[in-house]
This record gives sequence, structure tokens and C-alpha cells, in this order.
Amino acid sequence: MGSDYCFAIVHLALGARVAHRTPGRALKRVFAVVLYRLATNMLVSSFT
Repeated sequence: MGSDYCFAIVHLALGARVAHRTPGRALKRVFAVVLYRLATNMLVSSFT
């Protein structure tokens, strides 16, 4: 469990750095694509 926690902390810092350096419009588009992909995956898995 300790290694998972360290892994999450490293990615948290990396994600915050990338989010602050990425322009707002591009960040919104990437987030929209991720949400669309997640929603599609959930919808497909509910029928299988």
C-alpha cells in the first residue's frame, strides 16, 4: 500500500505542473475528451 501512495503523490505533483503550464483552452479540450472516453466506456460496459 505504501508504494501506491508514493505513486499517487508523484503523479499528483506532475499533473499539477502540467495543468499550470497548459493553456486553459487546451486543458478544457483534453479534459472533455477524457470525460467523453470515460462515459463511453461506462455506457458500453453497462450493456455487456
